[in-house]
Amino acid sequence: MAVSLDRRTGAAAFFYWLWDGLDRTIFTAIKFSFPARFVSPFGFLGMLTFIVFVILGISGALLMFYYQPILDRAWDSVQFINDEVPFGFHIRNIHYHGSNAMVLMAVLHMYYQYFSGRYKIRNEVLWVTGVILGVVTILEAFTGYDVIFSERAELAISIAASLTTSIPIAGPVIRDAALG
Repeated sequence: MAVSLDRRTGAAAFFYWLWDGLDRTIFTAIKFSFPARFVSPFGFLGMLTFIVFVILGISGALLMFYYQPILDRAWDSVQFINDEVPFGFHIRNIHYHGSNAMVLMAVLHMYYQYFSGRYKIRNEVLWVTGVILGVVTILEAFTGYDVIFSERAELAISIAASLTTSIPIAGPVIRDAALG
């Protein structure tokens, strides 16, 4: 009969099982261990991007209660959020600056992944997924300007249309598909 050489029993065995199980999960931070080698701070850009994404989701959901996406009411609903909604101005600013931070962190994360060679052999699916999410992030940040239907939004749409048209071969097709 085989005998276990592990002398841990009861609560100690459970603690060590939990300690070993937390390795490579989102809860690794609670282990308070120092890495054996230097870990680049750029490696945390993915998690920071996710945290900003959660903040954007919460602030966007709060703003969604009061925003009216109708052409003649959009500007008035934004003014209502700024003036009448408790902390509306702050929530709107958090959402605005969070979207800028999200784009910046997503692009920096993509650069870090590319220049550190993490797109190679076993990570190519993650790389393609990250590129798609990066493009979607930039497009989502662009649509935030169009929400108000103001002169700034009209300028942003015209600049995007002209930039899209300048893409060789597929540019006019993409422009017509996106803008109608």
